[in-house]
Amino acid sequence: APWSVHSTISLKEISRSNSKPKSLIPKNNITSFTLENVVIDLKSGHCFDTNYSVIQETSNWPVSDLTKRTIPRPITTPRTYGVDTVGVVLPSNGFYHWLIEDLPGVINVVKQKNHTKMFVYQNAPRYILDFLSIFEIDFQQFPRFSKFANLTMPIRQQNVGKPNMSDISTLKNLFFPKLTKRNNLENVYISRLKSNRSPKFERELQSQLISKGWKIAYLEEMDLITQFNIIHNFYCYLLAGFWGFG
Repeated sequence: APWSVHSTISLKEISRSNSKPKSLIPKNNITSFTLENVVIDLKSGHCFDTNYSVIQETSNWPVSDLTKRTIPRPITTPRTYGVDTVGVVLPSNGFYHWLIEDLPGVINVVKQKNHTKMFVYQNAPRYILDFLSIFEIDFQQFPRFSKFANLTMPIRQQNVGKPNMSDISTLKNLFFPKLTKRNNLENVYISRLKSNRSPKFERELQSQLISKGWKIAYLEEMDLITQFNIIHNFYCYLLAGFWGFG
């Protein structure tokens, strides 16, 4: 059931307490930390202590905003998974937040720690499974609320919706080698008719664009790399914003 976040806890507070989860506290300029016996929401990436307080560094939301939010309540006795390696979680947030806020930090952790296992939500959306397949990443799927004996997490930047240039560079270096550059440019309209946030006039707008030679793209029907190639190669226009497609 949903519940309001009444309390949060920082890594420093965890390190001073005798209660679990235990944490390897990062030093200055370290971008990740490892937790022992921790409960996590694999969809949002939020980790919880034994009192189900949200561990601040696992959220992209500033603490002042986090305490105003309503999130799903963890089940009281989630199963503990003691896997044979320390894993890193790739959350299943909406496409924009996953791509801009979650993925760069996870990729940097994988590079630094040389992890061979990634943990994902058992109902992860297609774009996440596409990503794992494209880059041949070994992963395991688990229930949304799970408890792990060992878990490594990137320290979230708590700057929702504000792309970090270093993260953008990480994404470019990751995806550009997988893209195909074309010389000819075409006009492409990215439709929301089969998704959400579609305005009432969109069907009429598409008809007018088609009559002028525009192509219509339904990104939710495409694999991840095909989506990126469309954005990379064509002059695209997306009504209602960039966020949410996938």
